[in-house]
Amino acid sequence: MWFIMIWQVLLLAVLICLPFLPWRKCRTCSVPLQAKRLDQLTFASLARAETLKEMRRNLDQASSAQLVDQIIASLEFPEELEQKHLTWLMGQMDQNLPPHHAFWREFARLVDLAYPDESLPKQVHQLRYLISYQQAAWVRRHYGQGKSDWQALTSYLSTLPRRSYQLRQSARLHNKQLFRREKLTQSLPLNIKILIHFHSEFILDEKGNFALILDETPTLNGQVNGASFNYARANNLRHYQLDMKPVGPHDPVYRKKILRSKAGAYLSPARIYWFQLRKSKAGWNHSYFNRQGIFSSGGNSRAAQVAKLRKEFSRDIGFRLCQKIKSWYNKE
Repeated sequence: MWFIMIWQVLLLAVLICLPFLPWRKCRTCSVPLQAKRLDQLTFASLARAETLKEMRRNLDQASSAQLVDQIIASLEFPEELEQKHLTWLMGQMDQNLPPHHAFWREFARLVDLAYPDESLPKQVHQLRYLISYQQAAWVRRHYGQGKSDWQALTSYLSTLPRRSYQLRQSARLHNKQLFRREKLTQSLPLNIKILIHFHSEFILDEKGNFALILDETPTLNGQVNGASFNYARANNLRHYQLDMKPVGPHDPVYRKKILRSKAGAYLSPARIYWFQLRKSKAGWNHSYFNRQGIFSSGGNSRAAQVAKLRKEFSRDIGFRLCQKIKSWYNKE
């Protein structure tokens, strides 16, 4: 009998102490301590990747948004991004983190969790351009000694598993041209798009150069058609909400002034197919797929020109393109 009474007393003591055990604390209550630990680490570092992965499992939407805000603050990201901020911001990042590292996936998922609708803040949007520059700089530094950007990227991709990168995602939005009064007034280079795990994005022009919106030596094609890191994990509705829609309201002022000025407006080819001709004849003339349209050249549509350049790039990596990417929700 006394043995049973002892067990009952011990069980009662455990039940009384249970709410005060550390692992029973609410998830949001533990965020400040974890965030403090994260603030002590460099953004986009190997150490931060493991910490972020550990933390993300225990975060809800509100605490995720709070953590993203703290990361932006620790990075000392400016209210309005300009080219002059590049050197300073790069000093706040680990420049040895490769584009295929798991950190980028973990950070993108954190942003995805933090902003479930279309409320992505301006600084979080503009951070995408800084990340793309960091990744292009990494490729140049590790594979570009005495090589062009084209050669450096093919060398890098040849070391990755084939399933980790994509060449067939649409580059339509990265082939803008200058129009004034509905007439093409300036021609920019042809551009292709390469994605690693969908998040890390590279834009290459036909001359073999990276196109970057933020760069040490900015080019017109880069500022108009350059790469931007993707927070979404696939070409779906979240890609539109996180990576496409924020461009209009949240882009840096310097880029807005370039895209629309007295010289005209830089416009992307229209996503209109030949069977939609009856609905929009004017739109078909600007179509990405029209062989005789404004964006065509030599009897080839802009899409066909991009596909040809993409095949050349794939051959340099060492494989053949044979499968098309299809998406039920494709706004690109």
